Amino acid sequence: PAWLLLNILPQRNAEGALSGVLLSVTDLTSSRRMQTALRETEERWFGLLSDIPDHVISLDQEGRILFINRGIAGEERGSLAGRLLGDFLPPKSAEVVKGLLGHVFHSALAAEVECHGPGDSQWSCRLNPVRRGEQVVAVFLFAQDVTRRREVEQALSESEGRFQTAFDFSPVGMALLSTDGRLLRA
Repeated sequence: PAWLLLNILPQRNAEGALSGVLLSVTDLTSSRRMQTALRETEERWFGLLSDIPDHVISLDQEGRILFINRGIAGEERGSLAGRLLGDFLPPKSAEVVKGLLGHVFHSALAAEVECHGPGDSQWSCRLNPVRRGEQVVAVFLFAQDVTRRREVEQALSESEGRFQTAFDFSPVGMALLSTDGRLLRA
């Protein structure tokens, strides 16, 4: 199908009577096809981003949210655009992220940090510059909730400490052997 824009302008003579019309036709077909292709691409891109478990956030230089793929801190995704990301973080984490954001905009180099998020959550964040030519125009922040991983690592460390203490202070002789019988610790 073709998309056409018709403009019809009445033409009047010196007495003001209608003497004809001026008709202009603009073919919008290629523009409409490009708009449809862009919309479909955006839908696929957002579909991909909404399915991943991590937060994907586009930020301007002040730390305002330009795009976010899911809600945070009980806020719906649609209400977050234009708000400062730091408003959703503990003060110390907000300062760290703000500093790194400035560094990425200034240096055009990616940066990583682990910080606390809402509640007692812990997040691993990677900040990547978005360039237009040589200029950084935005930063993508990829944030992964690592709270459970850190809890498991802490529990494992504590368990290893208890095992080490039991091993070192056991009243009976103990040895730790490899699967092929080599002595690893005595």
